[in-house]
Parts: sequence; structure tokens; C-alpha cells
Amino acid sequence: MRANIESSIFIPLDSVHNVETLKICPIYQRFYGEFRYPDSRTFQNMISMEVKFYDYLWRFLHNMMQYTPKLQDLVISKHTFVIVVSMVMKKLEGFFIPWIDNPNPIPECLSSHLRTCYIKGFGSKEGFACVIPFAKYIVKNGRVLETMKISCIDQFAKDLINGELLSWQKSSPTCQVNIVGGSST
Repeated sequence: MRANIESSIFIPLDSVHNVETLKICPIYQRFYGEFRYPDSRTFQNMISMEVKFYDYLWRFLHNMMQYTPKLQDLVISKHTFVIVVSMVMKKLEGFFIPWIDNPNPIPECLSSHLRTCYIKGFGSKEGFACVIPFAKYIVKNGRVLETMKISCIDQFAKDLINGELLSWQKSSPTCQVNIVGGSST
């Protein structure tokens, strides 16, 4: 079963508790307050999740990972419809919301199931505060992680992430980190 939650209508997450694949854009979390997570058994069947952000709701993502113990594939991207809104909001706020470097507890999916993580469409402005710490956390704690792929929209972001890559600890000996995108000038 699949679910796609990308609307302005608030849909309780427990209404999609049996899905194997979830696409979600939590752009309205600010307006509805925190999502309620019914209990730890909520997403026992979910193996694939795509989260489309507009403002890096890392706590939302971490909470979702806590409730998806069998998650194997994770895709994180910017929601194309709201990129302009994101830029305006970030200018008003004056900062990007960073990933918390050491959230506890480490989600079960990282220890036993997550095989691929694809972070796509990110630029240099948010890369250092948001994308690099999150990707580093996944690589460090993903014991069965096979592929971490990061797609950059500019060369500076690609260079920034490549510069950090050498210092990353990997839990999985088979993990491959691929940085793509950007264009050399």
C-alpha cells in the first residue's frame, strides 16, 4: 500500500499506518503544530519514505524514522512548488534550521534496515548547516547502509560536501557515498 500526502489539508498520520511507501511534504506542520505520532507500532510496514521539505523540519524526520523500524529507502528533497516560499521565509528568519548532531535514541531503522539514502536538490547555502550534518549522521549510524547519494544544485555545494567527506566515519563497510550535480565552470 502507498500513500502520498502533499496537500494543504492536514491528514493524521495514523490514517496511513499500514503503508509500505509514504511520500510526504510536511509544509503545513507549522500551521498545525507538531504531528501526533500514535505509538511506536504505527509504521511497522513502511520500507520506503520520501520527505519533501521546504524548511528542513529535522525533528519531524527524526520522529518519523523512530516510527519506521523497517525503513530501507529514504529520499529527502526540496519541494519544488515552495522553493521560493522557503527562500523568503529563510530571509525573514535569518537562518536555516540545522540538523541536531546527536539526536537520541538512534532510530532502529539505522541499526538494521536502512540501505539507501538519497538527499537531492540542495545548494551551498543550506548545505553546511543542514545537509552535511544529517548525511554524516546517517553514514555514521547506518550499519547496513549501502548507498548515500547527495545531489547538489551548485558546484560550491558539491565542493563543500566533498571536502567534508574524508572525515566521515562509516558504520557500514560497504557504504558508498556519491556526490553528484553541480557544474564545473
